[in-house]
Amino acid sequence: FYQKASGAAECLRCKPGSLCPLGASLELPAACEPGTYANATDDDGDPDCFDCPAGSSCGGGAAPPAECSPGSVAATPGLAKCERCEPGTSSGAGSESCSECAAGTYAANSGQGQCVPCPYPLSSERGAVICSVCQKGFYLLQSADPADVFKSPTDYCKPCPPNAECSDDTSLATLGVPLGFWRASFSSAELTECRAFGGDGQAGQARCVGNVDPGEASGRRVQEAGLDYCADAFAGPECQLCREPNHYLDADGAACNKCVAVGTAAGHMAGIALGLCVAFGLVALAYSTQRGQTEWRKERFIGLPLRIADRTGDAIYKIGLIPKFKILFGFYQVCLVLSTTYSARLPERYTGWTEALAEAVFIDWSGVVLPVQCLPHKSRLIAVAISPIGVIALLLFAGIVLRLCARWRRARRGAGCESASEVDGATSNVLGAGEAQLQDQEPPSSSAAEPPTALAETDDAAVFSWPAEVALGLLDLTPAGLVLVFCFVPSISASIFRAWSCQAYTVSPPDEPLRQVSYMRQDASVECRTEDHESITDIAVGFIVLWPAGSLVLFTSLLAACYKPLQAKTPTALTRATAFLHREYKTTWYWWEAVELARKLVLTGAVLLIPEERAFVRLVVATLICSCYVALVGATQPFKRVEDDALAVASSLVLLLFFLGANWTTIYLGIEERYPNAEAAAALFGFNNLNAVVDSMIVLVAIVFPIAIAGGIFAVRNVAKVPTIRLVSSKQEPELTLALGLTWHLFNSHIWSTGQDAAAVIKNELQHLLPGIKIFLDVDDLANIGALEEYISRSQTILFFLSKGYFGSHNCLREVRASLDQKKPLVLVQEGNLEKGGTLAALRAECPGHLREAIFDKGWSLTTWHRIEAFQLVSLKVITEALLLCSPAYADETALPLYVPGEAQREHLGFLQPVVLWVSPSNSGAVYLVNELKSKFAADTLTVVVEDEAPTQESRKPTHMLLYLNANTWSGERGVRLAEQVKQARADKLTIVMAHENDPTRDGCAFDCMFQTTPQELIAGLDGHPGLYKALATSFFPGAFREVSLVLLAKKLGATPVSENVNDARSGVIRYATRGRVSNRASTRRSSRFSTSEQVDVGPEESARQVV
Repeated sequence: FYQKASGAAECLRCKPGSLCPLGASLELPAACEPGTYANATDDDGDPDCFDCPAGSSCGGGAAPPAECSPGSVAATPGLAKCERCEPGTSSGAGSESCSECAAGTYAANSGQGQCVPCPYPLSSERGAVICSVCQKGFYLLQSADPADVFKSPTDYCKPCPPNAECSDDTSLATLGVPLGFWRASFSSAELTECRAFGGDGQAGQARCVGNVDPGEASGRRVQEAGLDYCADAFAGPECQLCREPNHYLDADGAACNKCVAVGTAAGHMAGIALGLCVAFGLVALAYSTQRGQTEWRKERFIGLPLRIADRTGDAIYKIGLIPKFKILFGFYQVCLVLSTTYSARLPERYTGWTEALAEAVFIDWSGVVLPVQCLPHKSRLIAVAISPIGVIALLLFAGIVLRLCARWRRARRGAGCESASEVDGATSNVLGAGEAQLQDQEPPSSSAAEPPTALAETDDAAVFSWPAEVALGLLDLTPAGLVLVFCFVPSISASIFRAWSCQAYTVSPPDEPLRQVSYMRQDASVECRTEDHESITDIAVGFIVLWPAGSLVLFTSLLAACYKPLQAKTPTALTRATAFLHREYKTTWYWWEAVELARKLVLTGAVLLIPEERAFVRLVVATLICSCYVALVGATQPFKRVEDDALAVASSLVLLLFFLGANWTTIYLGIEERYPNAEAAAALFGFNNLNAVVDSMIVLVAIVFPIAIAGGIFAVRNVAKVPTIRLVSSKQEPELTLALGLTWHLFNSHIWSTGQDAAAVIKNELQHLLPGIKIFLDVDDLANIGALEEYISRSQTILFFLSKGYFGSHNCLREVRASLDQKKPLVLVQEGNLEKGGTLAALRAECPGHLREAIFDKGWSLTTWHRIEAFQLVSLKVITEALLLCSPAYADETALPLYVPGEAQREHLGFLQPVVLWVSPSNSGAVYLVNELKSKFAADTLTVVVEDEAPTQESRKPTHMLLYLNANTWSGERGVRLAEQVKQARADKLTIVMAHENDPTRDGCAFDCMFQTTPQELIAGLDGHPGLYKALATSFFPGAFREVSLVLLAKKLGATPVSENVNDARSGVIRYATRGRVSNRASTRRSSRFSTSEQVDVGPEESARQVV
């Protein structure tokens, strides 16, 4: 107790922890030792000292316990002062212990009250004194001092690479490689998605198991993967090799199978080769022997496929499918190597099917019987390059054997030399070349008893030497050899150039100069730029000389050898054998196939000589080549057919777009890989992902290709309207060829006085209708009158223009005798004007007797020359067909149907207004003409009325009157009656349509006869109307001219050209009953259209009133 005041009644109690000795007037501070404190005072005034509590410090004396400040702790009671926390730990106020910093925080100094979060993008473990590891989504690029990492975190921590998995504290060496991915080195940040190699999307995951454990189910595979990210059965880049020797990756790309024995594979190869030889032998036998060409085709089973093959080959040749196939096949070969040759990386949904198609084009012969991984690449390359040479050599040897066997058969029969048409022509047909005989042939004899088609045959008595037979045997199957070379060269050349095709994988860290390891794409067990690889490339260099360079030299040499005969249009055995190379091209650009081959060789293989590190340069080179080629094809238009030019331009343009798209995707992916999170590629291209880039390319192709094709169709339609003579079978202009040593296709023999004007017209018209034809005409080409026989010898076909005085001309007879002596094929053209030509009987009588049979009785083509253009066109087609059948290009043909766009027979006519045609029963022969008109045409708006008087009913009132003129028109009472009807028709202002008959078998006569038999009042117009013959009558001539006359008559009745697709019933379109050759069945259908009750009665008692 204490009392500080005097006079107090009692003492005050001392506060707890104070010292109050007896008699104390003041409270004195306690005197506790450090680490204790006074918390109570006993009765005698002496305070009790207690130990300082944990988490506090006690300085002794009278001081109370003090809480430890943040960053310091008092772990036990009785401490005089708190202890500071170590670096990496922290504590709050009054803490008894320090706590480790949580992951992602650090305490660099002692005595920190709290841990500091790691700066972005660093992280740390628990109790870290510094942040030196990368947080999730980043990886440590390289090992470094933690202080350096902490000082410059963005220099060391990099965003996780695409497809990788980065947890906290991930380094470049410990990158997470997920299922289905592989990387070449622990120091590489580039992950490669394992390809399926023919299997589905799971095949890559079956081989490449990565190093990330996605769950218990696949934990075993992860453990088995070891350090190469592959499952236990696989190894190598992208885990595409099998660990066990003598095993190969199966077709599904997900399992390894054991290779078959080499002996077994050799047996399979021998069996296939034997089967091919037997098949080739049977085909050759079917087409090279007379029995195969005749008897076999009559057989029930073997005959059907042979006939189908014949017709298919003929159709393919006529409609021009071969050049289109070559264009599309070349396009197909090039566009499918984008991923393999140019390393163009496209999404799987675009490349999965193209790679499968690419394997179908680039044939690996060794892989047919032995999987590619079961045979070293060097051996496989030798097999791929050598085996096609054996096939082609075997084929050419077969041609020689067939020739020599044919010679042996002829020798046994003692019949001299078998005709070339029996051996050569048929053999060529089976090869798809569609060629005629492979040897030069002499023109036929006009004096011998042979028809004009005899040019297809050779002299059976000719004997060829053994070397000549061997040469001809080689030429027999040269077309087939060229077809094989065409198909094989791009694929074999690509296989050769792929010796330099390596798949590169990055092994260097991102911050160091690029270092890559490369493996052959064709054999991943071979590392590029090693001794093993160099041994393969050394062999490939030799094969480059053999195949790419050799085939280019072969094509160029063959085309160079064909230069003169092609320019002179004189086919030889060589030009026929090599037609596959130049047939579809214009003569000026006959060498284009060599250019096309060079383009394909560069695009499919030669660019592989550019190193893999510069793969983008390959794309640039290919893009430049495609750009130049598109411009070149568009400027030159080398093909004969316009549609082929259009297809070539369209396919080349699409190929250019493909390469441009590959450029875009390569640049896009390069930017994405360099700046993974910067979205720089999207900002540059305007697309959020690669699929959008590829889709835009596809849309662009889908727009451009139809536009190009539409332009080609428009050009084809325009060319189809050009009035030139064309083949009905192919709708193309015929090929004009000359036999070797000839100058002119046609020699125009005529007499000056009565035939000069017609001969000049014939030449001018043929030059317009047949561009490139060479015609001898004396006024243009005669230099020496004494050399007529020489001019005849240099002409392929001779035209005799038969007019008055022709056989009386000395020079004309010289030409006739020279033609017959030299066995030249003839075509006879009779002058249609009787004043200048006379009848055929008169011309025959004028001809010398010893020449008459050779000219008139040997079946030479004969036509009549008229002064009306539509009829002249018929004669010109007859002349053209005759001279074509005598040319080497068509020597095997017996007929060549021709047409001219816009000619009368091909017009689609229609009566837009109803036409009622009045025919008088008194008009002798008119009803015959009506029935003939009806048998040729059918029109719903044409009505024929046969009555004595013109009907007056409005619905049947005639719009025209038919007046048929022949020798009997105005004779007798019927003629008088007809004259009255004509006068009445003129008075009624009815249009009179006249048809003049010139066919003697139909009582035809010259038009001069009409002026002698027609009533003079009609001729002079005494009835108040213009003379009857002021209007022209439609001439009707016999034969092929009659159809033209019917068309001209229909036009005079009001028929006009209409579109083919106009509805027949509404427009009254005339439907031709005949066009060219028609079958009996078609004729029966036409006849049924006009039943007996519908036919106009042409008997002697004609009906007085009949409506048709």
